[in-house]
Amino acid sequence: MCLSYEKTILYGEVLEKMTKIRAFPTYARCRRDNPAVHKLLNELEKLGRLPPRLGAASERHELCRDGRGGSFCCDKSGPGTILLCYDKNWVDCETLAYELSHAVALARGLVECQQPGNRYPGVAQTCGFMNMRDLACSEVRASRLSGRCRVVGRDRYQCPAYHAQWALNCVYPDSTVEERKRLVRRAFHACTQDTQPRQVILSRIIVGLLFFFRMA
Repeated sequence: MCLSYEKTILYGEVLEKMTKIRAFPTYARCRRDNPAVHKLLNELEKLGRLPPRLGAASERHELCRDGRGGSFCCDKSGPGTILLCYDKNWVDCETLAYELSHAVALARGLVECQQPGNRYPGVAQTCGFMNMRDLACSEVRASRLSGRCRVVGRDRYQCPAYHAQWALNCVYPDSTVEERKRLVRRAFHACTQDTQPRQVILSRIIVGLLFFFRMA
């Protein structure tokens, strides 16, 4: 799911060209037009982190196949790279928000970057990735934070579960269906609180502690 910076440099002219042809997702454009991207970039700034480098690739590239619209390559020593598949018309600011949320999770210390990572043809460096548990959590968060999964009620589990299981299958094709389902179930219950603003989470913790001491 990742691309090295060296490979991204080769796409610099392509990215510049595509921004002129259509409303290709860029940080400036999506920060203005997409609330999720705006919030995620603000979160990175508060954490003192730079946003990932942004690259573009054709759908013929290995990392744009199988229905992928974008990928995030983590890096322990830098901001990482977001790759967007420029010739898929449905790739938009929501796609950028989805991949950007992985970078925010990494910056907040909610997940870890595993390196050395996977190798791909034509890529000079290996690309960092998350272990299965972290990936499941990060995908569940991304589906919420990006706005991709707006479903509420009984079906609120199905959308993030679909995206998380799909990603696990892509990155860990040797894993079993049962293993992926188990990790996604755990992620849905253990990782969804992280999608709320920190102030909301902190206030709920304080209220809970006050209630506990009153009852004691």
